[in-house]
Order: sequence, then structure tokens, then C-alpha cells
Amino acid sequence: DSSKQAIFRRAVMKRDRNSCVVSGFTDASGFKVQAAHLVPLMALKESFFVDFLDAIGVDGFSLRNGVALLAPIHSAMDAGVLYFE
Repeated sequence: DSSKQAIFRRAVMKRDRNSCVVSGFTDASGFKVQAAHLVPLMALKESFFVDFLDAIGVDGFSLRNGVALLAPIHSAMDAGVLYFE
């Protein structure tokens, strides 16, 4: 749902002060910063992730499931090349 995504994005970017939590760069630095889902929405189709998020009281659009990242870092994370522990 695009309205949930818009609310999620605003909340993540506000909390992270519009800067990538990995690099510290901002949109003002000339870099595209995006609100990334730590557990991607596509993964929520798999019961393991749904059960995991339910167990910790988080849904896919929860602020706790988000982080601000530079676009290439976000892409690498979505591709499974980069992950956070």
C-alpha cells in the first residue's frame, strides 16, 4: 500500500535525520538516501519472516523495520549481497 510506504518513509527519514546510517551521507550531499525495510516486503510472503516479525511485535511498515540507506547500499541489501546483524 503506497500510503503506508509514504508514512514509513517519512518516519524513517525523520528518525535517521535524512542521512544514511552506514555512511552518514544525506540527499543534500548529492546522494540519494532511501528508507529501506530491514525485512523486505517481498520476504513477508514467507511465513518465517511473518512469524519473526509477529514475535517481536513489528509489521513490515513498522519504524523498527526501517533504516535510511544510500540507494546503492539499499540495492545491495535487497539483492542479498549485504546484510546487517
